[in-house]
Amino acid sequence: MWLPVDGFLSPGTVFLDPDPYTTLTVPSTDESVITVSTYDAYTGSLFINSGRGNTRTGMTKPDITAPGVSVYGPASASGNLPPLNPYIRRTGSSAAAAITAGAVALLLNWNQDQPSPQFITNRSVKDYLTRGAVRQRGVVYPNREWGYGTLNLYRIFETLM
Repeated sequence: MWLPVDGFLSPGTVFLDPDPYTTLTVPSTDESVITVSTYDAYTGSLFINSGRGNTRTGMTKPDITAPGVSVYGPASASGNLPPLNPYIRRTGSSAAAAITAGAVALLLNWNQDQPSPQFITNRSVKDYLTRGAVRQRGVVYPNREWGYGTLNLYRIFETLM
């Protein structure tokens, strides 16, 4: 960053060294929230703009990592006009969060179809997500980039059967 030499900053102004491992923002830092990190499912790499933990209080976050780079899905309308193309590609944590929310919705729907549905809380949803997560060899989990691993809905159901 370039700043003028004189007259712009008051005496004593300093810049802090940025820490890439405290880039999670509220509400994702709350214990009860399912915090989703973003990765590229095509390359297997973490998305460069994905938030990283831990929280400032030392809590392990994110909880899970989901695809969020070039995700193909339905386009939203602009005002009353329909989209020109009904499907588009999106990148970012909102795409990863939407995929995770869809997986959770399928999990909740499955639970209701069982002969004896269980009472499911956000804590139990987090537990299911982490039990089904795929973990890379040689990586210690949980960690502040991948959480407990990458989302895998099929493995979640495997743990429940």
